[in-house]
Formats: sequence, structure tokens, C-alpha cells
Amino acid sequence: MWKDSETVFPSRQADRMTDRSVRNVVTKAAEVAEVRPYRIEGGRGEPREVTPHTFRHSIAFRLIRREDKRLEDVMLRLRHARLQTTDEVYGHFRRR
Repeated sequence: MWKDSETVFPSRQADRMTDRSVRNVVTKAAEVAEVRPYRIEGGRGEPREVTPHTFRHSIAFRLIRREDKRLEDVMLRLRHARLQTTDEVYGHFRRR
């Protein structure tokens, strides 16, 4: 490794990359890979719409819809402080 750091995204100029730098790296990678995210309202989005937060939504979707996990499991994985927050953001992923 080019730099000994405990951070997920180390930087050459500082201990860690800025939020904007991480977003730029993720968006560029999505463009190169031609990732087209699913939209809530249907259809597919553009690679420039992929953000680090997109990964959180993908993890929640996978846990709830593909692995049949409870909202409590999602809450713990995403480190939400309250189950209500998880339900408000990801409750619509549950099968009714």
C-alpha cells in the first residue's frame, strides 16, 4: 500500500479523502463501467447519478428483498440510531 492509513479512502494530501473526492471517484468509476442504477419511479438512471449513498440503498435493498432480512438487521448494518429512520427510508422495500 502506498500509504499506511486506517481510513477507507486515504488521500495523498491528507489523512483521508474529502466527501467530494470520494463522490468524484465513485461517479467516474460508474461512468467507466457504464453502471445504470435503477430508479425508484422505474427505469434506469445514468452513470453520473451513482453516488456513495447509492451503495447504502443497494445494501438495504439486497438485505430486505434478496436475503429476506428484517429492518432491524438493516438498521444495524447501516448504523442507524433508530429503527424509525430505517423504516422511513427503506420500509418501502419490504414485501407486503
